Amino acid sequence: MRSKSASWNFDLHPVYGVFFLNFHMKGLKPQAIRTIQLKVDETGEIFSEKLKAFTLELVDFKDKPEAYPKSQIEYWLYNLVNMESMTEALPFQTQQPIFSKMGGISELSHMNSEERRKYFNSLNKYRTNLSVMEHAVEEGVQKKAIEIARNLKALNVPIDTIVKSTGLSVEQIEKL
Repeated sequence: MRSKSASWNFDLHPVYGVFFLNFHMKGLKPQAIRTIQLKVDETGEIFSEKLKAFTLELVDFKDKPEAYPKSQIEYWLYNLVNMESMTEALPFQTQQPIFSKMGGISELSHMNSEERRKYFNSLNKYRTNLSVMEHAVEEGVQKKAIEIARNLKALNVPIDTIVKSTGLSVEQIEKL
């Protein structure tokens, strides 16, 4: 049996749960965001600051006007709940640039399978071209470094100086 003077002395990492609810919690006043913590029955003390649950009651954000949200988290919840039914650009893009990116995701979710296939083909081509260009630039930088290293080596510049100047390794320079 533990003595009453013993205290909770475990080194726990924080554990947080986030729960999205499509209803209001029964017996409680409706609230968009609620923090729940465990308490000790006998004393009412919080059991641990490292154990928390957050409930997000999404039901209030469905079919509400864009003027409804008032805080940063409410912007997020509004967009999350209504994204599927939005036909125009995602609201609140001026408040947070991330909503512009979310707008792109929303547009993607409204595409039919043929439009989505074309979109991903186009995206793959773009990424391939970008990768090829980045590789070409890296290759050019590497060739230029080798050329500079050759010139410095021909001038009998110390290898450690050539390494610092070009970013090449000692082994690469010695092979030149």
